[in-house]
Amino acid sequence: VFVNRSLAMEKIKCFGFDMDYTLAASVLPVG
Repeated sequence: VFVNRSLAMEKIKCFGFDMDYTLAASVLPVG
């Protein structure tokens, strides 16, 4: 259960990071 929870949290963190990065990339000028 602990392992599954940790894995799920890592997925959420990675997903959140990807979303933030994509949002920043779309807002900030590229290059």
